[in-house]
Amino acid sequence: MAARCLALLDLEVAPSAGTVALLQRQPKPVPLPEPDAGDWFARGERLETQGQFDAAEQAYRRALAVDALHADAYLNLGAMLCEDGRHDEAAALYDRAVAHCPSVAPLHFNRAIALEDQQREREALASYERALELAPDLADAHYNAARLYDRLGQAQGALRHFNAYRRLQQREREREGEGDVRGEDLGRCERLFVQGVEGPLLSGEDRARGDARLVRRAAADRRDQQHLLPHA
Repeated sequence: MAARCLALLDLEVAPSAGTVALLQRQPKPVPLPEPDAGDWFARGERLETQGQFDAAEQAYRRALAVDALHADAYLNLGAMLCEDGRHDEAAALYDRAVAHCPSVAPLHFNRAIALEDQQREREALASYERALELAPDLADAHYNAARLYDRLGQAQGALRHFNAYRRLQQREREREGEGDVRGEDLGRCERLFVQGVEGPLLSGEDRARGDARLVRRAAADRRDQQHLLPHA
């Protein structure tokens, strides 16, 4: 005798005008996973590049609400606030950022720029110095520190950082095969310091350079920047 196979279907019975109808039960919808901090950060970056700054700000804030250790969200959100002239908010955000992520050098660097915007130059210097303790090769931090020391009349500190900046620039140019870039500015600074001449050490060309740009992170950069992020 041939064996019979009984198939079980997910069916329900529904009455229909005195007859019985078999209806297939609809599967329950699977809920979508909640966006994580990385999703919100990527959304914020995309909105920012599209010029939708209010929406980008909210996305970065959502990333931080999900993960208070998301250093890249602090970087980009703080940069947006600085560029929008909201210097007090930016400085407060970066204060929170370095409290949560104290080992991330770019956060200290961006915090220093925000503090400069508030005319808090000595606090900004301390933040540049902290960034350089964590990342001694951060050339823009050396440059900005040199500029602040110069403005405050502290020639030795200005020269130390200016020399470091030039050395790092020289190394980068040599790596790219562009030759010596020490130039007359560095020699001038060294001569002025040896001679004990008082006054600004930075040349007009260097002063015209202005502040270094705020550090930003793109979602695609995170693979290359994981060493900057604190371990959970």
